[in-house]
Amino acid sequence: MNIAKLILVWVTPAFLAGIMGWRGIWGGSNAFFDYIIPIPVAGGVFHVPSFVIAAAIIVGVSKTSGSRAFYIFILALGVAIGAQTLQLDFERLNNWLFTDYVPARSPFRFNDNPLLLFVFCDALWVAFFALRATSERNWRKLVLLPLIPLSIIGAEAILYRSAGTIFKPGLSRPVTPRGSEVAMVYTNSAYDESVFRSWLEEKNSMRMPWQTPNAEHVAVHFTTSMQDIKWGKIEKTDNIIATFCFYETDMSSSAHSGYYDCFTGKKTLSQRRRESAKETKTGLGREIDRWYSDARLCDGVDLSGEINLDIEIVSLCRGLSRGYARKLEQTASRDGENSEQLVFLKEKASLLGLVPEY
Repeated sequence: MNIAKLILVWVTPAFLAGIMGWRGIWGGSNAFFDYIIPIPVAGGVFHVPSFVIAAAIIVGVSKTSGSRAFYIFILALGVAIGAQTLQLDFERLNNWLFTDYVPARSPFRFNDNPLLLFVFCDALWVAFFALRATSERNWRKLVLLPLIPLSIIGAEAILYRSAGTIFKPGLSRPVTPRGSEVAMVYTNSAYDESVFRSWLEEKNSMRMPWQTPNAEHVAVHFTTSMQDIKWGKIEKTDNIIATFCFYETDMSSSAHSGYYDCFTGKKTLSQRRRESAKETKTGLGREIDRWYSDARLCDGVDLSGEINLDIEIVSLCRGLSRGYARKLEQTASRDGENSEQLVFLKEKASLLGLVPEY
């Protein structure tokens, strides 16, 4: 009989995780098969400690009766309630309690924590078998159990409130024109340029535009609205207490109190290339026009080996420099060794610093 009980205890968390669609600890598609196997290559190995304790109590409680079994029931039920409460998404709950965030659904949501699931299921089974083993039903002794979740939630709320300055980055998103990007950061702090700038420099996830190929101009808005962070869009510019602008080409930045437009008057490389293409008319053919419209943007660009940052204009000009020999061959083959096109290409490449040094 005890064997059947223990099998039931072992499979319960695997079954629950499976029907809830959890993934395995090691990345498997379904947690059921991962949790059911009690060996190191499977997630079930983490169930072994709580299961061994639960199994010993279940076997022992079958030989116990009276108040002792009832107290085991109360203790096990308290452990189960505590384990389940600890699975709450406290970040979501505290955001609902202490910021302007209004969840679309219930603020109470549970995380996928396998260790707490194992403890919860095992404790619940211990409570069930202990209750079956005793005839005592003094339910007044359960009066303190609601204090367990209240205490855990209260402690998490106190920790949140006492955490000091909070910075929580939201999603970054590209905006028009191409090459521009907006990022938002929630903070409960008043505007302090040095504090905000220090956080930006230390936060690895907030990459500067010269460190990534994804953006050339970046605006970072610090907002006091968690709702804006969760929705990924600015509802009211009044909620923005600071804006930091970062520009890739000269690796410059500027800080502004409140909302600021970082993009007006700043042109991305794609915009400059389009404008240059419209203005470039060499009279030497489409291929030379196309090459020179890009090449003329490289005037003054440092292509030395010391610059290894991901700057779009540098990447463009390095590509033109590396492709210089190939461009000469193509032009000579198409227009002739003594053509105006070849003379023009050599002259402009030398003037703009696009002739590679071998």
